[in-house]
Amino acid sequence: MLSENQIVEFVCRHVRSCGYEIVSQLKTTQQGRDIVARRAGSILTELRIEAKGETSDRQGSARFGKGFNSAQVRDHVANAFYCAASMRQPSSAAGEVRVGIALPDTAPHRKRIEAVRDAIAVLGIGVFWVAPSGEVKVDASWSL
Repeated sequence: MLSENQIVEFVCRHVRSCGYEIVSQLKTTQQGRDIVARRAGSILTELRIEAKGETSDRQGSARFGKGFNSAQVRDHVANAFYCAASMRQPSSAAGEVRVGIALPDTAPHRKRIEAVRDAIAVLGIGVFWVAPSGEVKVDASWSL
């Protein structure tokens, strides 16, 4: 089972391989945008990603090493969707802002994303699907 920290690590590795520089990469104990990456070009592109795992990162917690139930997955996807929507606001540092949600590639997560698929498309939010192997697939209207 992938923790949020693992999801962040795998997505950062993937976006680096696409030519982005990681500006910030947060752990679950830190608050803010989980991943911020930038790529210079004719227009500076800033990528902002909210990540969620499928188990707790905190040793000793009731959910450590156990998968989240359906209600918890729904809450995580809802929170990630809200964060991604709020991260669309431009900043002076970025020419083009792209936002995304990084999730474990599981049936419960796909089910919850499917329920908001149209809203995700309208807002231009990308979904980074992370396999247990660390492979990342991006489902977005834009390309990295």
